[in-house]
Amino acid sequence: MSRIEIKNLCGGYDKHTVLKNISLFITEGSFTAIAGPNGSGKSTLLKHMIGELKPDCGEITIDGTALSSLNRIDLARKISFVGQKSEFAGDFTVQDLVALGRYCHFDEKSSMSVIEKSMEMVGIKHLKNRLISSLSGGEYQLAMISRALCQDTPIMLLDEITNNLDPKHELKILKLLRRFTEEGKTVVCILHNLNHILNYADNTILLKDGTLYDSGKTNETLTVEAVNKVFDVSCKITHVDDRQMLTVY
Repeated sequence: MSRIEIKNLCGGYDKHTVLKNISLFITEGSFTAIAGPNGSGKSTLLKHMIGELKPDCGEITIDGTALSSLNRIDLARKISFVGQKSEFAGDFTVQDLVALGRYCHFDEKSSMSVIEKSMEMVGIKHLKNRLISSLSGGEYQLAMISRALCQDTPIMLLDEITNNLDPKHELKILKLLRRFTEEGKTVVCILHNLNHILNYADNTILLKDGTLYDSGKTNETLTVEAVNKVFDVSCKITHVDDRQMLTVY
């Protein structure tokens, strides 16, 4: 398990500052959701956390080690990432795609058993010989999660992976992410569906205009008042059986 600390982070793209003085602590073994309006800096924050973008100020540490001090292989052993538009040149089989997660471990002997286990856990072993071009959107997302799982990192970062999926695949992915945290992984995921956050995420980070509005336990952070102010809408939260439902109006 690993914990992530972000201190006074500022950064963005091409001299355009997006994030302004972000400080966060992400607890190990938790499912943390990142939410906020379009353009609030959610994907930019993740890209800083995987080292794709370099901060203008501040730093990110994993278990006390500066992210900037890790080389590409060491970072790949710490963090796996699933983007919202992960595309590959050429056409792979599902098994070949999942196997890419092993590139940073150099353990050919054990790789096949890890690959098989990763596909089995995600429920796509029956698809292993299919070409990725033949997969549905939901199947492809599951294959990408399997690849990240195969990478065997303590931290998984995911960017809007439930977008454009049917309800069955949305719930399957969310239940998988919960299962991963129960097995000790730290999961950080951008989600737009606030109901999914309410019912699956341990913690929530709320961003607005590149600044941190609030962070903490989901039931203390994703409140009616917070949603009204961050998203500029009116809403209410009700309880249905053992679930919570947020309705925007």
